[in-house]
Amino acid sequence: MAFYPIRTPKTLTLADILKVKDLKDRHDIVFLDEPKHIAFKKPKIKITRMKALDKSKKRFEFGIISDTLVKALNLQIRGAKGAFDDNCFDVAPRITGRIEVALRKPSKTEDLLKTSHFTYYH
Repeated sequence: MAFYPIRTPKTLTLADILKVKDLKDRHDIVFLDEPKHIAFKKPKIKITRMKALDKSKKRFEFGIISDTLVKALNLQIRGAKGAFDDNCFDVAPRITGRIEVALRKPSKTEDLLKTSHFTYYH
């Protein structure tokens, strides 16, 4: 479990001090204060993998990783309509998060990559 205390210019987060090895997924993140009081670092977010989950190319799984903690990540795919299994989640540093999307129309993975972008709490 990782704890994230208040961060001001003169303080460090616990994650800055400790190398977290037991953190397995986003459900292990605990905040010691409200996120609005935490100064999050600007993340470098990448899609590490994307694969079709069915032959019709309507269901896909994305692997998402960041170099720092991301609060309330939201993946958006321009021009595509569908439903995400969980589309407002935290991403732990250097741990791949997973999200599934079910689209109304078939799509190619390269098209999804080109039209995907992220928003997040900062």
